[in-house]
Amino acid sequence: MAISSPAAEILTRVDTLPTIALNHPALLQAMLAMGSLQMAKLEEVPPMASMKHYHLSLRRMAKNYQSASRRVQPATLAATLLLGFYEVWNSDHDLWCKHMWGARAILKEISLAEMTRGILAVKRRRRQRLQELRSQQSYDAFDAVNGNVDNDDDLHEVDTGLLAKLSGQPVSYEEQRAANASFWDLPKRYTEHDVETYELVRDLFWWYCKMDVYQSVLGATRLL
Repeated sequence: MAISSPAAEILTRVDTLPTIALNHPALLQAMLAMGSLQMAKLEEVPPMASMKHYHLSLRRMAKNYQSASRRVQPATLAATLLLGFYEVWNSDHDLWCKHMWGARAILKEISLAEMTRGILAVKRRRRQRLQELRSQQSYDAFDAVNGNVDNDDDLHEVDTGLLAKLSGQPVSYEEQRAANASFWDLPKRYTEHDVETYELVRDLFWWYCKMDVYQSVLGATRLL
């Protein structure tokens, strides 16, 4: 029996998290808590092991929150969301919302809008470069660039019109704006690693948004 959505999305579609968890004890313990909770439910036994992993993750998270740099790491955000979904399985809406508030606080410190503008600009330049190489029939360079462009399917996925309707504010990723005060340092030049980090944070952000909608509907409360 597979872990149900949306938890499955964060453990499978975001396929880099298991590797990241090896160097992030809080995320590792959160994943172990989710897995052992599912096993306990399937075997109909008390979730003692799951609760142990859950509290170990909470302790690690408390230390991470005290560090400005570790607090905004994608792994810390992922662990917070997993702990929130853990409480979904436990049918504890209040604790679920507390973890959601923690994720919200982390996201407010990450300059996601500025990162989106920068990363989309990088992807546009790659596409432009690819078109130039095609016209020049430079096949060796074409293969090198094409390997990166293959993963740029999200280049046109940002529906600014929909985002504007949802947020009630104009949304544009074309205009450069001053970044908000944040512990997330924006690089002057984005590398492939920066692109991978951005895509992970982006997926976690949308997972948070969906969880926020779910908790709002189930609890008859406003969106966080």
